[in-house]
Amino acid sequence: MERLAQLATEHLLLRMRRLNRSLKIAVDRQRQANRALAIANTKGVYLTDTQAETLLARVDAFVHGQPIAPVQAPVSDEEAPLEKELRSRVITERQLLPLDRLAELGVSRAEQDAIALCAAPELDRAYERIYGYILDDLTRRAPSVALLQELTAETAAERAWSLHAFGPFGRLRRRGLLIPSGQAESEARQALRLGAGVLDYLITGRGAPAATFSDPAELDVPTPIAVPIGVDAVGLEKIATALRTGAVDVVGVWGPTADGLDDIVRALCSRVGTRVRRLVMSGARGDSGRDELGKALLACETLHSLLWVDIRRISGEGDRALFDALEEHLAASTTPVVMSGCVPWRPTRLVAARSYYDWEVRPAEYPARKAMWLEAVPGVDQELRQDLAARFRLTSRELQAATRLAGVEAMLASNGRPSPLARHLENACTRVTQRDTVAFARVIKPRRRAADLMLPEALHEQVLEISRFHRTWPRVAEEWGLSTADPAAGALKALFTGDSGTGKTLAAEVVASEMGAVLIKVDLARLVSKWIGETEKNLSAVFDEARNMHAVLFFDEADALFGRRGEVHRGTDRYANLEVSYLLQRVEEHDSGVVILASNLKENIDTAFTRRFQVTIHFPRPSETLRRRLWRAAVPQSVPLDGVDFDALAGIDLTGGGIAGAARSALILAAGDKSKALRMEHLVQGLARQVKREARLLTSAELGPYACLLRDA
Repeated sequence: MERLAQLATEHLLLRMRRLNRSLKIAVDRQRQANRALAIANTKGVYLTDTQAETLLARVDAFVHGQPIAPVQAPVSDEEAPLEKELRSRVITERQLLPLDRLAELGVSRAEQDAIALCAAPELDRAYERIYGYILDDLTRRAPSVALLQELTAETAAERAWSLHAFGPFGRLRRRGLLIPSGQAESEARQALRLGAGVLDYLITGRGAPAATFSDPAELDVPTPIAVPIGVDAVGLEKIATALRTGAVDVVGVWGPTADGLDDIVRALCSRVGTRVRRLVMSGARGDSGRDELGKALLACETLHSLLWVDIRRISGEGDRALFDALEEHLAASTTPVVMSGCVPWRPTRLVAARSYYDWEVRPAEYPARKAMWLEAVPGVDQELRQDLAARFRLTSRELQAATRLAGVEAMLASNGRPSPLARHLENACTRVTQRDTVAFARVIKPRRRAADLMLPEALHEQVLEISRFHRTWPRVAEEWGLSTADPAAGALKALFTGDSGTGKTLAAEVVASEMGAVLIKVDLARLVSKWIGETEKNLSAVFDEARNMHAVLFFDEADALFGRRGEVHRGTDRYANLEVSYLLQRVEEHDSGVVILASNLKENIDTAFTRRFQVTIHFPRPSETLRRRLWRAAVPQSVPLDGVDFDALAGIDLTGGGIAGAARSALILAAGDKSKALRMEHLVQGLARQVKREARLLTSAELGPYACLLRDA
């Protein structure tokens, strides 16, 4: 047995010695009560006059506050030094006994006794029959609220208070240390048992009770939490004062950044000076969902807490009935409420019934983000801080996570000498903001760099300019005021046009790579829905994810979604036009990262979109000189060559994507032949297959002296 586990078990058994003496007193008291009420052949049939008088005298003494004969046995002279000695043994190992660690969380001695009484039947089943005897009902073998009252409370006031302490809103049940067992007719008769993991913790001491046994709805808000940089601190203080004095009892905090809103709400709640509980829903709907809402509000009223309702976290968000129930409960309640979300929710009944204040929060602008970086990493070069502030719209919590992550990476990268923190900040920011998956899209972590993009020099420079434009955009939009003069400016938008395979997708990946961001490639097959309104909902989710991840949002074959609006001939035409209009609106409102649309034909894109692009780039089919470079790049340098004529291959009109496909087929054919080198015959056959996939014909004239290889293919 582990050392701590041995000491923890000894401590629990030592505590149970005193509880055993208390149980003996309770058994003696019950024996006397049985004698006072005992009449042969009457128990459970009827109550005699004498029995009724005895019971009335008992309850009369209770309500008049007459002293109750104590059941709690005192700590013996032997037990006190033993407990002290156990603590000294465990402290030498820089640890605490499990029950003492619970005491640090505010669990009182009486509550610790209640936990031990619930643990006792797990250790010895004889306790079950003892509990049944004390409760005068041998079918009730689990410790109940009434039994814990009997054994831990000495006065009538303490017994009344223990109903709360061991009830659903008491500390033990809110933290999951004790949980109800079965249904009961009354709260006093409610049977209790240990929560998951409690017995293991008591006898081994393993785990962190502050985290393991926490109230999921209770928020720890130290006073006061710093106001995030860029937030109106004076305005926040006024709102907190209004909530504290009751001038306002419902506040809606709305803004586009989820984690940033959490930081603002926590800062606000920390200044109200009251306990804070978050509305936690299990996903139940209908009557069960309404019951959960009612219990959550009752808990706030009982515990005198402020309720934080995060609209985004409510399960069953599409259930209109659940939101109607929430509106009904909040409108009828007197509990102070703070609501938050990306999209404002202002139910009419609630706003009409309560003192409601609406606060729309804007994301931190470029000057505020620079100040955040200066505060977080003052020793880092100013130019790097400004660059990171321009590229990443981090909340204060994300920035803290990024700097911690960069610090750990710098420590592990050191080789006798400390690695500079600045070298790891960009990578840390990318890791903190990126997700592995996004609904209706594929997240691509860029691996290809600017050198991998083969385009005419002027065109290559235009593509790289996009990332440079992105870095300087915050200064133009926010410091120079373009966002005020042109609110529709938003994020940088680029349009790539050209034949399939000319490098549009690769260029988008290179832009993301140069920005240090991920590429979100939208899957139109999953995005577009046949159901009315679903496409707009899916689009909203994609744009929200791209904003939260500071990603490059890429729509390939965008003309399928961004096509021209037409005349309405059928009902579906009207809804198709609405989808295009909604998409136009979201593109205008998008204010983070870069949006890239790619299309084979520029003419297919609605003109309302094309005039909103800051950058438009046409990707032509590659020239013969460029095709020669593409062929050489498509065949890895490690592959041995035998008579390969890249000049002849470059003379055939293919796009970069076509050349890559032909080279891939040729390498597979060479490997299948177990050839020691890649030969021209493999490349011609791979070329023929690629041209066939493009629904074209490869003529002998195009291959020249290698036409014989085509006939053999």
